[in-house]
Amino acid sequence: MKINSLPPATNSVCKKIDSIIQECTALVEESVSTFVNGNQVKKLGGLIREYTHFLEQLEVSTRQEAESGWIQHLHDDTINESVEALMNKEDEFQQFLDGIDNKLASIVETDRQADNEGTGRITDTGHEACSIGDVLPQHDEELHLVDVSSCKRVSPFDYLSPGNKSSVAMVFLRHFG
Repeated sequence: MKINSLPPATNSVCKKIDSIIQECTALVEESVSTFVNGNQVKKLGGLIREYTHFLEQLEVSTRQEAESGWIQHLHDDTINESVEALMNKEDEFQQFLDGIDNKLASIVETDRQADNEGTGRITDTGHEACSIGDVLPQHDEELHLVDVSSCKRVSPFDYLSPGNKSSVAMVFLRHFG
């Protein structure tokens, strides 16, 4: 591991996190649904490139490898401060994401109450809201997913072998660290 690259690399990640939070906060406050359902959510993906660059600067392949390397140098004040700043900034980013989750959860709860009242769970995009435990639609045209990197509509079935469409477990990741 290239330990001397740690302070500038962590500084770069911290600045990117600040930039993303600053840019996205107003958008989320304006409309969390528009933020999540539109192209604006792609702004969170900027952190993926930043972490890739971070690992390249340190000349490691994984976050675990980076942590193993910097643990050996925490006695150095500069390294210790850099790691602490990164951890604090990552916590701040996690709190930001948790805030988005909480806003979305309140929308889903409102949708659920509307569903219980028989008024349906239709989102502001005109599609039925998706919740934990929902069954995956059987036809591509029923499932509306957008690839964040290309902004193109995709089907989860595109990622499966032709004979294996009966059972799918999907995990939607939102944390990029």
